[in-house]
Amino acid sequence: MKEFIKTKRGALLAGSVATALLVGGGVAFAYWTTTGSGTGSAAAGDVSAVTVTQTNTITGLYPGGPAQAIDLKISNPNDSNVTIAKVAVSVSSTNKTGCTAADFTVTDATVGSDLAKGDTSVAGSTSGASIKMNNTASNQDACKNATVSLSFSAS
Repeated sequence: MKEFIKTKRGALLAGSVATALLVGGGVAFAYWTTTGSGTGSAAAGDVSAVTVTQTNTITGLYPGGPAQAIDLKISNPNDSNVTIAKVAVSVSSTNKTGCTAADFTVTDATVGSDLAKGDTSVAGSTSGASIKMNNTASNQDACKNATVSLSFSAS
């Protein structure tokens, strides 16, 4: 066989056979190069408002009497924690004519924490939320047996 390849015709035939085997055997030496780009997106969620409710009953307010703690429940409907710094407390109304918000002093609740999904109790004795009846220089008989409605605003 060495003798055959040494001839011009033999070398040409051997080269042709090798080329045919490479091409016919599926071996390729060429390739493509490319670049590319694309886009995508992600969306952040939203947060639902918490609900604040009073959990204790306060009775016996009188002019100049001591402040009474307001216990709260904060309900977080979100799947993630929410941060509540404070709950503002205000007198929204009374059921007696002549008895007004000016007859009472309320103190906001300091919460200052992340609240998990669900209900969190906030004791007035630790958060500072309270209500007391002021001792004004005028007659406050209009507030006898009054029901004081409170509003809460979490932030």
